Amino acid sequence: MGERSRKITTECSSAADLRKRWHRTGLAKEVRRQADYTVSKHEYSEPLSAPGSFNIVATESLDPLTEGNKCNQHSCRLTRADLFAQTAALYADSTYLVDTLSMALRSAKDNDAFMADLFTNLQVLKKLFPLLERGIVKFVPPRLHLCSECSSAMKSATERSGAILSGQFWDAVQVRVALYGMGPLLIFSFPEFETQEYHPLIYTSSISDSQKREVEKWLKSASTKQPLSRTSAPVFVEERVRALAEHLSANVLFDASIAARVGGTLLSADQAEARSILSLDGKATLSPRSKWENLRQVQLPWVAELTVPELIMLRDQASKALPRFRELLAARVGQQPKKGIGPREVAAELKSQALDIEAEMHALEIKGKEFFGLGVGGISLGMVIYGLAAGIPVVAGAGLAATIATLLHLEKEEQGTARTKRALSTKPGFVLLRAKQLLQHRTKL
Repeated sequence: MGERSRKITTECSSAADLRKRWHRTGLAKEVRRQADYTVSKHEYSEPLSAPGSFNIVATESLDPLTEGNKCNQHSCRLTRADLFAQTAALYADSTYLVDTLSMALRSAKDNDAFMADLFTNLQVLKKLFPLLERGIVKFVPPRLHLCSECSSAMKSATERSGAILSGQFWDAVQVRVALYGMGPLLIFSFPEFETQEYHPLIYTSSISDSQKREVEKWLKSASTKQPLSRTSAPVFVEERVRALAEHLSANVLFDASIAARVGGTLLSADQAEARSILSLDGKATLSPRSKWENLRQVQLPWVAELTVPELIMLRDQASKALPRFRELLAARVGQQPKKGIGPREVAAELKSQALDIEAEMHALEIKGKEFFGLGVGGISLGMVIYGLAAGIPVVAGAGLAATIATLLHLEKEEQGTARTKRALSTKPGFVLLRAKQLLQHRTKL
């Protein structure tokens, strides 16, 4: 996005304001031109993973710039952008997003729905700018260029995965119909997949009036104590559940291809996507509370209150602790659920470790000050003796020896303290300690 476009779009206060500027300032033409160039000619930097680095590719549910598999209310999208920023800044060296925004802008529409979505995306981009400028978050092309053989293989994999996934959907799906201004809608929801009771995830599909009556008749005859019957469902309902499963599988397979290309790990924040990932390997089951969602539920003390620039500072200042921090989270969150061990316990463990590190560092600082006071006293005494007895070689030698010995002892003590501090700064809890210190620094300003 050009500097002028960026300035105009980030200064807009509402979707209505954006729509006014969209034509009045010539923004529409400029943005479409830039988006068209980006999609068709821009050479995205091909990322090469450094040895030992941990890179992630965000699926649609985790990507704050897409609408899929998440609540699309403006406030919820911005909240998820904050959570994404924490994930990108702390959990990975680099995070890759598919550049879907350029594709959308290439065919920008002049209607209220598009402007509302564009305004939300621009507000999300404002939050992500510091991460993008530092190269912590990177975009990859929105298209894959496949030969006919690879395209056929991807289609087959999508169909196989969709068949497995749609079977799981039928064990958990809830179906209803509703009337909106555009006409009847068929609505699917999967409460079993939800980790939060508010804002349940739903999928909608337009249907005709006759199809609405057919669905209502089917639902009326269905048992309220059993899962909905796939065999008795109207054909078009079964087809749309299957199409939904294949759509999710196709998106995940695309993201997995990106992850393979950048040497990254696929990360999802959605139960349905997690099931789709497993179904691509031919696996059919997944715990309703999977590790994919446990990671999302870990609310770390102090970290959640940091701004994006502060998260970048935290990333820099706690860089030596981040590898062990990520390893601890992966080990704790990825293990099988046990009584008394969950996201809250992980956060509590890290908080306790942070406070222990803080106390130990404070003790080292006090010890260093006390020892330095004694050492300086020894140096002063040695200097006085040396000065007064300058004409007496034996005394002078003793004074000089005492001074040198004290200095060497001070240096050794300082080196020992530095080694201890370096060791403490590599512990996972040090990440939270630095987050706490950044917040304290902010309140003093």
